[in-house]
Amino acid sequence: MMRVFTNGQVYAILLVISFVLASQKPEWGIHLKLMSSGLLTDGLIVLIFLIQGLRLKTASLREVWSKPASGIAFQLSILLVPICWVILGSMLDLIKEEVENSFLYIAILPTTISTCIVYTHAAGGDSDYSLGHATISNLLAPIVITFLGSQIIDIGMVTSFGFVITKILWCVLLPSLLGWLISRSSASVRLLAIHDFFTMLPLFSISFIVFLTFCEGFHTLGTEVVWKSLKFTFLPCLGFVIALHVSGWFLSGMWSRERNIRISQFFCLSQKSLAMGMPLAIMLFAGSSASLIKFLMPLFWVHFVQLLTGAMLLGYLSRWVHKEAITQ
Repeated sequence: MMRVFTNGQVYAILLVISFVLASQKPEWGIHLKLMSSGLLTDGLIVLIFLIQGLRLKTASLREVWSKPASGIAFQLSILLVPICWVILGSMLDLIKEEVENSFLYIAILPTTISTCIVYTHAAGGDSDYSLGHATISNLLAPIVITFLGSQIIDIGMVTSFGFVITKILWCVLLPSLLGWLISRSSASVRLLAIHDFFTMLPLFSISFIVFLTFCEGFHTLGTEVVWKSLKFTFLPCLGFVIALHVSGWFLSGMWSRERNIRISQFFCLSQKSLAMGMPLAIMLFAGSSASLIKFLMPLFWVHFVQLLTGAMLLGYLSRWVHKEAITQ
């Protein structure tokens, strides 16, 4: 369990280091972006989705879609329940107008893949079930975020809609497809893709993107503005994560009576993916660091809080699943 748990801890540490380093040395990231003419960030995004394609397991997808009606309903729950929470929070003035768009963006993000599966496995849930639904959620994400996001979120894109579609095609969809085709053509590649190196490489890539993004943000907005934004968004993010966990627990109880399946559903419903949200937000806000930083603040808080909340629940959930196994 400790080995599985380490990836999440490393990810959190890397993000904290990236943020602190960007606040102290923003000029480093500025120089790197200037030297690479912006291609460095695009290259890292391509690498992230290429590796996701390499690690894609079609067997899990077939298992999920063996019951298409329940599969579609569950995917809609991952998408619609968080949107309902954001609307309710806005109506009650718990989510302020300044960050409402950010929370709507988080709501339409897919569930995490790595954290969801790690926590499901550690708690005694069905990892294959989590993998199948998390994979489908992430495969649909670029389409959902681009088209649905443009309808319900006033994101004020500084790039044209056509440019965003083109960039998602080249940086997200094609690398994912290429990675999947490569893994299908070679058994040795499939074995290599599950190595710890290919698990950690996307985490380092995302952390580096975070560093570059916040370097530009600190340079443009100033340290005081960025820290104020962090303080302003913490409590709404905490409430949002708690709401997702509460609704995820009750909905999973409605979907299944089997405890291992319920654990899998719970983590799918209560997690939102920084790994997908960050690259797509960069494409939407290309060239506008001020808008991007303010927009992403809630996403970072949500990621950290859901990581900690899930970790704190692991012991209880594991004992709960184990108790059912003993009584059977």
